[in-house]
Amino acid sequence: MENAKYEKISNIVDKRNKNRVIIESIQEIRYNSKSKIQYMLSIGLGVILGFAMANTKETVGLMININEKSLNITLAFIGIILGSYSLFQALLNKDIVLLLIEEKNDLLIDSNKTFMNLAVLYISGILFDFILGIVLNMIPSYFLILDNLVLSNILAGIGISFYLWYHIMLFLENINFVLNLYRMFGVYNTLKALEALDDKD
Repeated sequence: MENAKYEKISNIVDKRNKNRVIIESIQEIRYNSKSKIQYMLSIGLGVILGFAMANTKETVGLMININEKSLNITLAFIGIILGSYSLFQALLNKDIVLLLIEEKNDLLIDSNKTFMNLAVLYISGILFDFILGIVLNMIPSYFLILDNLVLSNILAGIGISFYLWYHIMLFLENINFVLNLYRMFGVYNTLKALEALDDKD
């Protein structure tokens, strides 16, 4: 039992190298049975909106607008994630850490990894949006990928759909992070309630 606790404590320190962190960050949004609805929703919205945007005369202008909004939302989300995580870390004390270590589901370790993986995905999204924004502002509004309008619209639709899918997936992935934080706050509130009862006695 004690060995298991010491192993959990050892696992709290993230020993992954940079490449491993990047690979596992990508795996954070991989398809599995738990993310089925998340994938269906993001792919469905991405394809519908992507091809609708590709079949308008203002595709470039719309993409510039969407890109700016996505960048602002991504920056806001990473700020919220960093702020929420910092707040929880400030609330951690010896008793709470002990309770989290004794739990069977490795909540503390999972939350730490989810935080790091999400942060890497958001930083990647910010970098991509920044570069895409520069490229889009250099493209004329009448730009076509190919001389054939239909093929150009199809290629644009695929590209925009993938872009929207990634961002919608990323935004929905916050649900898992918030859920882990909620569970950890539950542990914190439980401990405080027990302390209050002890003080009352």
